[in-house]
Order: sequence, then structure tokens, then C-alpha cells
Amino acid sequence: MKRYITTLALVLLAAAGFSTYYAFGSADHLPEYRLETLEGDAKEAANLVLVGSYIGGKGSQPLNLTVHGSEYRSRKSLYESYITDAREWFYEQEGMRELIEKYPAFMRGKAEIDSFYQDQDWLAYAKIPYNTATSDPEGTIEVEILNRSTGKVADYSIALTPLSQQGMREHATIYDVQLQADGLHVMVNQYETDNRPSGASQYFDYIIDSASGQLSKRNPVEFVDAAGTKLSSISHATLQNGYTAPHDYFVFSIVMQEQTGEANSSSVPTRVPAELYVYSYKSGITQRLPDEMQKLDARRMGGRYISGDELYFTNYNETLIAVSRYSLETGERRGETWSLLSSQIGEGELQSFFINGERLYVLLAKEDARTVVVMNAATGEPLYKGSVTAEGSEEERQIALSDMALNNMSIKE
Repeated sequence: MKRYITTLALVLLAAAGFSTYYAFGSADHLPEYRLETLEGDAKEAANLVLVGSYIGGKGSQPLNLTVHGSEYRSRKSLYESYITDAREWFYEQEGMRELIEKYPAFMRGKAEIDSFYQDQDWLAYAKIPYNTATSDPEGTIEVEILNRSTGKVADYSIALTPLSQQGMREHATIYDVQLQADGLHVMVNQYETDNRPSGASQYFDYIIDSASGQLSKRNPVEFVDAAGTKLSSISHATLQNGYTAPHDYFVFSIVMQEQTGEANSSSVPTRVPAELYVYSYKSGITQRLPDEMQKLDARRMGGRYISGDELYFTNYNETLIAVSRYSLETGERRGETWSLLSSQIGEGELQSFFINGERLYVLLAKEDARTVVVMNAATGEPLYKGSVTAEGSEEERQIALSDMALNNMSIKE
């Protein structure tokens, strides 16, 4: 039996070798791209990754390109392609690949982006274990905290307090983890599953003493509308925060439900427009954001981004981008809303953009030409401008650029 197992292993190894050989042979003929600096400080684009595909030849090849060059998935080894990169989407999120390389033991088995927290001194992860047989939560929050300077890991287990005392089945989901002076904060949504969609749902800030691992406080997040009425029939809440970065605030976009017809009837609930609320980890208080921000959010055609204690709103079309920012502490506008035509910063239509920290990254496209511009998100001041180019003769470059599609951008920490 052992002989057959050994033979099978050798056959699989040989097949892997042939696969890798042919993959690399094909990859050797792929174009080499890079982001070339035209104006400004190249350091502003040092961590920027343009994500897309090479669509020339047979089939499509996933492609990432930076100021340093291009990276094709087909050039990776069999192990990287099928084992290491099986969760490529996870590794490309904010700083995840770097954390995995630096702390492999701590990162093993951890895959929920919203469950991470990191700063210069600490790396933390929280999860709610589920029973694989019943799909029910096991009633605890499991926390691991790594001291980066000593390498020591503290493990804590905190009991989840049931949402109600009526024995209803309920689920729980972690949406954020933050370290504050009073301990580790874990933002949890608990909701009944036996009576969906009208079952009880509540967000709680579980505050855990980071030294003892004991639960210090379970603070309910309560939403009060402009008329002073406490909201109780929340049907959905989308949330906006950086994945692992330290934040003092958590922004909710609350969608309410209104029951049509008689109570307890089979009618389908209808939704009313979303409203924005901000929760302060320091004070434990939730506030509805001012009407000016509510109106701006209702008509925006872009995203919301948190940077420190500020909330950015973006509006855009193919030729224009506008940015407004507000204080999450006071709700007041900071500075003037600024806007730029795409023709003021480069050539082509606006294809993609995002805000990270204090920077706005914009991708413009005109036929086969792609331009990247990095700006100060608060003022619109251009800090960097670059274009995508390819190696080879002029004819080879033109062919390579026409055989490339870019659809997204990200920051690689």
C-alpha cells in the first residue's frame, strides 16, 4: 500500500512540474507594464496597485502593476497559485499580506477583515465561533492580542449576553475592533433568526479590559431620529470604517423598515431612505449626523470614507469629481467643497477613484492611455501624476496597452 501511495505522490509531483513549466513558458511572453512618473513625488504612488487583466493572446491573465513593474498570477508557482493565493482577495486587503509574512503563527486561520485591529504596538483579532452542526453561535467572543514588541499573545474568551430572554435563536456578527484607553472595543450585531425579517436586532459595543480579559461593559448602540424618537425597527445597517486602522468613530448608514398593512400580516416591509449616525468609542454616545450631511449623502454618486476624525463624501461623473469633508466630532463642514474637471488633471474620463488616509487616487482612461493622479483629499492639490507604459518598441507598446484592461486600484501596505 505504501508503494502505491509513493507512486501516486510522484505522479502528482510530475504533473505539477509540467503545469508549472508550461505556465511559466507562457508567462515569459507576457508584456511588461509599469506606472511611469510624469510629475510630482513618486513616493506618493509607491504603494499603489493597479488591478486588471491582460486580455491579449488566448484567454485572460490577472494582472497587478505598480511603479516597480507588473505581476501576473500565471508566473507564480503552483503552490502560490493554488495554496498561498487561494484567498488572494484577502491578502490584497489593507496590509494583510505584510501581516501574514511577519506574524504567520498569529495570522493562521484568521480571515475576517472586520475582526482585525492593528497599530504600532498591538495586533488584535476577535471572532465569534459557530457550531458547525447547528450554525448557531457558541455564545462567546474569542479574542487574541499580540504584543508586537515582545511577541507574546494573550487569549481571552468573553460570554455573549443573549439579546432577549425568550429563548429565541440568534446570530451575532463582528463589524469592528478598536483599541481605546479603556480597553478593546468589539462592535457586535446580535439579531434573532427565528423571526426574520422583523426579529429583534441590536448593535453592542463590548468593551474588554485588555489587561485582565474581563468584560468591562456592554454598551448598546441606540439610534434616535431628528424628532427624538428611538428607532427600534432597523432592517439593515451598512457600515463604513477602515479595515484595521485605529479609529475613534464608527459610522452607520441605517435603513429602517415600515410595515405595510395590518400588524403581523404577511405584507412585505418597505424601506425608507437611509440616515447616517456616528458612534464615539470614547464617549459611548451615538448621534445622528446633521441634516446637511444627510442631504449630501442622499444625493451623492460616490463613496464615503473615514480618515481620522473626518468623513469624506465624493460625487463624480465621467468628467468631474467633487469632495466634501466634515468633522465627526462636531458635524461641521471642514473647508470648502472642492471639485475638478478630469481635463484639469489629465486626459480622459474618470474610470476609478478612492480615498485612503489623506490622499485621493484617481484613474483616468482615454482610449488605450491610462493616467493616475494622486491628490490631497482635503484640498484637491495634485501631488503626483503618472501613466501606464509597457516595454518594447513603439508598436509593441501600443499593442500591449490595447491588450490591457484596468478596473480597480488598491494600496499595498
